[in-house]
Amino acid sequence: PPGYRSSTAMPVLFCIHGLGQTAAMFCTDEGVAWPAKADQEGFVVVMPNGYQNSWNGGSCCGQASSMGLDDVALMRAIFAEVGKHVNIDLRRVYATGLSNGGFMSYRLACQASDLFTAIAVAAGAVGTAAIGSGTNAMPDLTTCAPANKVSVLDVHGTMDPIVPFATQAKSLAIVTQTNGCATATTPATQPPSGGDTTCVTYTGCPSCPAIEVTGCSVDGGGHCWFGSTDCGTGGGALGKAIVGNDSNFMKDTDQFWAFLTRMAR
Repeated sequence: PPGYRSSTAMPVLFCIHGLGQTAAMFCTDEGVAWPAKADQEGFVVVMPNGYQNSWNGGSCCGQASSMGLDDVALMRAIFAEVGKHVNIDLRRVYATGLSNGGFMSYRLACQASDLFTAIAVAAGAVGTAAIGSGTNAMPDLTTCAPANKVSVLDVHGTMDPIVPFATQAKSLAIVTQTNGCATATTPATQPPSGGDTTCVTYTGCPSCPAIEVTGCSVDGGGHCWFGSTDCGTGGGALGKAIVGNDSNFMKDTDQFWAFLTRMAR
């Protein structure tokens, strides 16, 4: 970002595209616009491209998953290379993504918790066979057992036609257990609820360092990056017609960063 100085460590966010997308198509899409957000807020944004526009997020998706590519190792390698050139705050390393990128973000929380502090997921899930969804019924992600605790924000539309809304509860059940949180919830303060959006935070999570697990449901929402006019598809009106409805309240980019920026180790 314009305010970057090599003498000051900055947070870094990995923006991870969905299946069939490129980094530029998704991350710079109007309403997603992570580079613009990074310029405004002062953090480094990394925008990788997956093999044949896909990531091995476990059960999702495409060639990367069917070939069993080690995309966790890839992300580690990218981070190491970025770190040679940019002063990164190692306490504030984040990942976010849509759909296949959401699955990959969850996988990073499961298998690279030494590196990633928090993730924010749109229309994704933990990519194990038990949870299902995606394109691979026999994924190489068999369990989610992070070595360190990772804060999670998961936003999902109740009418998602591609990754069923039911996968959200199953995914959050895993991360609440691995983080040592309780099963009870309370209304979230960040993101707030409003309009078609209801957000709850799980109670009893560790406080040192502070861990949060929050899930937001968008009533009637589709397979979307909410707040983007084309739901983050990069496909204009046609893209939105395929994935379903946007939210009348939730704006993923703003709320994701507001959540992530509070998380540090």
